[in-house]
Amino acid sequence: WDLNYVKQWGKDNGQDHDAYGYNLESGYTFKHAWKPRVMANLGYASGDKNPNDKKSQRFERLFGFARPWSHSDYIQMENIRATKIRGVFNPTATLKMDFGYSWYKLASATDRWTVTNLRDTTGKSGNDIGQEIDVRAQFPVNKHLSMVIGYSYFMAGVFAKTTSQKVTPGRGED
Repeated sequence: WDLNYVKQWGKDNGQDHDAYGYNLESGYTFKHAWKPRVMANLGYASGDKNPNDKKSQRFERLFGFARPWSHSDYIQMENIRATKIRGVFNPTATLKMDFGYSWYKLASATDRWTVTNLRDTTGKSGNDIGQEIDVRAQFPVNKHLSMVIGYSYFMAGVFAKTTSQKVTPGRGED
């Protein structure tokens, strides 16, 4: 198991900034030659509750990449509730396989979906971003090089479908 909590506070462009995030993960490895492991993960990063209140509550991802949250990079640690179930196994000594199923919701329905910059300040589009299935294989090519091959499939939720129809393709609203 793993648990972490992060807090941000201070000033952001003249606004009071107060945001937080956490990640909980629990897993179990079975006694088997393939070392199968199952895990469940719950991640949260706060979103801005009211775009007009002169307060910033959106957790700001300082650095890093999104892979722990999404293999497609559609999800980052900003305004998000992410639930994930993962499985990992090693069918041979040199091949590692993993797969996952994730559900994504906005932490605040009135804040943006960061990567796409889609936003409904009224909150009427809901908070369901969508779901994602991913699978990966990792193996060595030679003693100096290894390879990862993967596939990810994203299924848009109500928020993603509704807000993307309100804007010009490729451009979000803020």
